[in-house]
Amino acid sequence: MDGLQHENVDLVRRLYLDGGPFALPMGPEAERALLDHLFGEYYDEQLEVLMPPDYPEGEQVYVGRRGMSKLIGGLRDSWTKWRFDAERFIDAGERVIVLIRVVAEGGSSGIATERETAHMWTVRDGRLTSIQIYRDRAEALEAVRPEPQKNVEVVRRFLLGEIEDAMAYADPNIVWNPAEESAGLGHDAVRASLDRWKGEWDDYELRPEEFEHIGDRVLVTVRISGRGRGSGIEIDARLYDVYTLRHGKIVRMDQFTEQSEALEAAGLR
Repeated sequence: MDGLQHENVDLVRRLYLDGGPFALPMGPEAERALLDHLFGEYYDEQLEVLMPPDYPEGEQVYVGRRGMSKLIGGLRDSWTKWRFDAERFIDAGERVIVLIRVVAEGGSSGIATERETAHMWTVRDGRLTSIQIYRDRAEALEAVRPEPQKNVEVVRRFLLGEIEDAMAYADPNIVWNPAEESAGLGHDAVRASLDRWKGEWDDYELRPEEFEHIGDRVLVTVRISGRGRGSGIEIDARLYDVYTLRHGKIVRMDQFTEQSEALEAAGLR
């Protein structure tokens, strides 16, 4: 887990230790104080709470403080006790899955109930911007399951497209780390690096030979050929690129001259 992912999980973990998202019983004054604290420390002001379509009220979206207060009020009308016991936190890049045990007691019936559910939080710039509620844990896990063929296709289109077309498949903050250059950040760094390669060689050609999907990474064996502009020296070499993807975008490229180093970076050794 990289530093940013660790921070995302830690943020969500602290939320549950700090009384979030909420628990019943809770009166109006306590609710206001809790929401002031949570929106100050954790939530984006436009936090979206996305309810599942199989809830009795149907699929709904609650936005911001007013939406969260409305959600709490609706549960307060039906339940005297309600709490979320977080059992496991799962990193999923910008998202964090929390396996939840809901413990509740009906307001009129007094019947206690427990249910295994899941929350999926989205984190951007250190704030929680949305929470998707799942009644079925398996659905939550499926929502963030890697899509091997989709990832491979994203990388293939990135490599074979023109530079500006390729940028559509790269995250704006992509880390670009070529084998013989310093690492750069963002689309401009990618453009500059690719332009340098094309500018130094005549008859330059890049041919992806093999794609291998490994978790959230794609390892590509690339054959590069060309003739040095000015020197006339010919090149015909293989490089090994490890692309890291999140949510269908390339967020990092690490390039290696040795296959063994690429395999290790991709987690195969």
